Amino acid sequence: MTVHTTAHTTAQSKAERTTQNTTQPPPAAPYRLCTWPALFLALAAFFVCIKPAPTLLCLALALLGVLLSAPHRARLAQVLRSKTAWCVLGFYAALCATHLYSSAPWELALQYVGKYARIALIPFLAAACLNHNDRLHVLFGFLAAMGLTLIMSFAQALYPGFCEAIRLAGCGPASNPTIFKMHITQGFFMTLAGALALWLAWKRYQQHPLWFWGLAIAGTAALLNVVALLEGRTAWVLVMVLAAYTLGQLVLQKCRQGLGAELGSRSKLRLGLAGVFALGALLGLGLLFGLAVWVLPHTQTYQSFMQELYEWQTQGQSLGRSGMRLTYIAHCLHAIAAEPWFGHGIGGVKEALGLHKLQPPIFAWDNPHNQYLLFTVQAGVVGLVAYLALLWQLHRSAGQNTALPGLGTVFLLCFAIGNLFNSFHFDMAESILFAIACALFCFPDGVEKSA
Repeated sequence: MTVHTTAHTTAQSKAERTTQNTTQPPPAAPYRLCTWPALFLALAAFFVCIKPAPTLLCLALALLGVLLSAPHRARLAQVLRSKTAWCVLGFYAALCATHLYSSAPWELALQYVGKYARIALIPFLAAACLNHNDRLHVLFGFLAAMGLTLIMSFAQALYPGFCEAIRLAGCGPASNPTIFKMHITQGFFMTLAGALALWLAWKRYQQHPLWFWGLAIAGTAALLNVVALLEGRTAWVLVMVLAAYTLGQLVLQKCRQGLGAELGSRSKLRLGLAGVFALGALLGLGLLFGLAVWVLPHTQTYQSFMQELYEWQTQGQSLGRSGMRLTYIAHCLHAIAAEPWFGHGIGGVKEALGLHKLQPPIFAWDNPHNQYLLFTVQAGVVGLVAYLALLWQLHRSAGQNTALPGLGTVFLLCFAIGNLFNSFHFDMAESILFAIACALFCFPDGVEKSA
């Protein structure tokens, strides 16, 4: 009897310990270093925010790692069989082929061939990451650089002369505290970093208070840096777009949860989209009304725009930022009208736009600061449609990434809107970040479908 009671007590204690172990939260996963090609890609994501030379070196080492490592070569073979990779490489090849019917010299085309080659890097950079841990290292490499930029930007704003004290050249004044890049690039990068930090805090680190609050505070400070300290209307627009997108996602989620099984999936989707459209329209109209009536007429930016508009209408060009964009748009539309379907070729921008003939000289004769207009001048309406199709395919692939849901869509949305005001594929930092981001978001593990 005693032996039976002892055995029963022992079994009961084991069961209690098992129950306690199952109810306790699982221990934190130990830190795992990423593969070395992903490490160099993470360093490239860090330096792309700071300095071009180490960025290119790290990209070269990441690609070398892909070629030397058997697992990464296998991953590359998988990536190259996907529809997305075919679309990326096909688009780049089509852009280069437009020079075949252009009368421009090859040396003019080489400038754009080299810049657009960063698009073709996407599938090869995707092979540098074998798993989700590799991708997180790359994302945190970007966040680390922008965190450093954020701290120094606030320091420059609060203590004018901070950059001179640490002997860092090229910083902006306290009224526009740029650090390593111009205000357009820093504003764009800072907006993305803020959104990424808030996403990571909400989606991944809710159960880790230190990480959660650190990322949440850093993300909020990044968006505050864009709105309150930096010049640059592109980043301001992106912050508003991200706010509207987040609100729309919340409305869609509430519609799905509230309606449940009462409506079919198509009906719920239509109702949610209609609600988002109506809410966005109301917010947009309210914002435009407030800007037009109370804010813009009393700002120096608005007065400068009106003056530049008058100069452009009377003289045909203006040297102000808004006036130059009007000049770019007018010359681009004239060039597109001359060759609407297939454009002037990848190297035909100089003669097609004729900006180099203007007196006084304009800021840039080879970059109209609108990527859609630039592609249309080079490859016509056909080329523009092909680029939009590429963005759509990247969006579809990013939607299949369950490990990083929504991030690819947000990035592509911001990049597509930014291209309305700048030629991001022409600019080095933005185009490299595009290649890295698409490599992370648009080639999820085991989801690619062969072409």
